[in-house]
Amino acid sequence: MFKVRPTLADQIRLPGGKKVGEAVAAADAALDDQRASAVEGLHLGVERLEALCRERSEGGFASIYPLAANLAGTAGFFETGPFYRAVYSLCELTEKLGAAGRRDWSSVDVHVRSLRLILTTGFDDGPEAKAMLDGLSSLVRRVEAAP
Repeated sequence: MFKVRPTLADQIRLPGGKKVGEAVAAADAALDDQRASAVEGLHLGVERLEALCRERSEGGFASIYPLAANLAGTAGFFETGPFYRAVYSLCELTEKLGAAGRRDWSSVDVHVRSLRLILTTGFDDGPEAKAMLDGLSSLVRRVEAAP
């Protein structure tokens, strides 16, 4: 029998390299460099959602979930607090509406307006944001409870 020793185990023991804390700090710095671009993408995504809400077309409704999911992916990667929770709520809402074969543009519009407000306030996570998120959750629960 031969005991196989992975080369990674040998490499970890070599002197030099970065300590875990240094690697995490470097990763955080790299993310900070991308944050402005990501926030710009969030603004563009919300603008597209606003346009879909104005159009209120059947095909536009089908576009909401993929767009919201894309925004959630970006928002979840960066610390956006209430924005992530609001866009996730929009994903839940459109998923439940789609499963029920319903279109509720008013509830979608409330979510999109909330996203715009959160962007405008710089992702403030204060009591106002909590109240707004509670309201969005109640819209999703209302859809769940509807026949």
